[in-house]
Amino acid sequence: MAMRHRSRLPPAEFVKSSFSGTNPEQCVGVAYRDRRYLVRNTAGPDDAEAVEFTIGEWLAFLADVEKGVSRRLGDGYIIANSPPGGRLVVERFTESEWSAFVKGVLNGEFRLHGHAVGPLPVSA
Repeated sequence: MAMRHRSRLPPAEFVKSSFSGTNPEQCVGVAYRDRRYLVRNTAGPDDAEAVEFTIGEWLAFLADVEKGVSRRLGDGYIIANSPPGGRLVVERFTESEWSAFVKGVLNGEFRLHGHAVGPLPVSA
């Protein structure tokens, strides 16, 4: 699956899984803007970059997550991308961050909802 380059968004536009608990600083953040889905680790700085997906790529990514497909690295999980002519981009998530995201995916929280995602703003 081809993931796109990284984009920047203000953190308030990102949402998290309802399974992420009360700490908005440690979760998989997802946003939708300009017909693109963006994923970032909210533990990073507020202006951190995000891995970008087209709608089709996002749906394929969710289908893989639902099937249990993931990229494990050491004691965490990664989403990686190396766009044509670009540098390798990696977002890393802890076991608990990824587990909460997967539970949210399985709960249908990140499916297309009129192009909105997730139930909870990251600042919640």
